[in-house]
Amino acid sequence: MDDQPAVGDQPTATCYRHPDRVTGLRCSRCGRPICGECAVPAAVGQMCPDDAHDRPRRRRVAGRGAPVVTWSLLAINTVLLLVEVALSGNGVGGLIEPSSRALCRLGALNAPAVIEDGQYWRLLTVMVLHAGIIHWAFNSYALFIFGPTLEALLGRVRFLALYVGCGFAASGASLLISHTQLGVGASGAIFGLLGALVAFFWRRRDVGGRGALQNLLLVLALNLFIGARVANVDNVAHIGGFLAGLLAMGLLEVLPARFGGLTGRGFAGGAAANRRLFQGLALAVPFLAGVALVVAAFGTVPTGPSCAGV
Repeated sequence: MDDQPAVGDQPTATCYRHPDRVTGLRCSRCGRPICGECAVPAAVGQMCPDDAHDRPRRRRVAGRGAPVVTWSLLAINTVLLLVEVALSGNGVGGLIEPSSRALCRLGALNAPAVIEDGQYWRLLTVMVLHAGIIHWAFNSYALFIFGPTLEALLGRVRFLALYVGCGFAASGASLLISHTQLGVGASGAIFGLLGALVAFFWRRRDVGGRGALQNLLLVLALNLFIGARVANVDNVAHIGGFLAGLLAMGLLEVLPARFGGLTGRGFAGGAAANRRLFQGLALAVPFLAGVALVVAAFGTVPTGPSCAGV
């Protein structure tokens, strides 16, 4: 992950609007140096006030509108929690601890079902299931806190791709290393959002992002500590999702700037097409990592009870 290459190249650059302020930030569109006060968050990087003002109105409205994807994910998780309760068949008890049979039927991650029976869809459905209302509440709160920020920053489609990709990579890590027999939860995907935010604020730690970065690292350390102390918490999935989000966001920031996505020089099709191309490549990395982890799991996962046919 790059740390503002422009800082090392031009240590004396000053903000074009505030000449007395030395800065390492540059507008992602025009390349002019800008200070932290002038920087306007963009889908990738930041813009100067002039370019931010010139963006088409429809894009500004879409970026600053309601976090539709975040709300939709929360709604899906809630509906599936109620379905778990119904399938458990033990009333309120199913709300506290859904039955293993119900979780199996709905798509919990189960290594034998994936490896031996080819039920690869479990690598994705695990993200919308939870082991009771307490598990659901913690993950819902985290998604409520982190989701809207990243959705506004990346846009709805890229945010959804990041979320699902990190969750998929987390499932792959859990399958390979933990040999998961019955796993549920959106926490791998949510740790991916945490990793993405860490990458975003790491590059801005010297221009106002240090406080947010420190808070995020504290949240990360606290959750990993709790995961190491509490039984049945899969820290392998958490770490896998976090690293996937960290890498994807780092690439989202670096690739367009390094390979012409911002200026379009040397490329046919213009800056916008190049930017979309490299953003797509960056967001594909968690999915590719997940595939690699699943492939590596073949032959290494011990046999056990399968959810297939339950």
